[in-house]
Amino acid sequence: ERPVKLGPVLGDSIQVLAGLKPGERVVTAGSFFLRAEAGRSRSGG
Repeated sequence: ERPVKLGPVLGDSIQVLAGLKPGERVVTAGSFFLRAEAGRSRSGG
């Protein structure tokens, strides 16, 4: 996780002004499950 600077809402999208590099992916839904799976991977599960 890291901070990003958001810009205006454009329909169903939000512009990211800073904090990402071109081509990087962003999780906008299901991050709870992503964190849980990451924790399992680190603990050997």
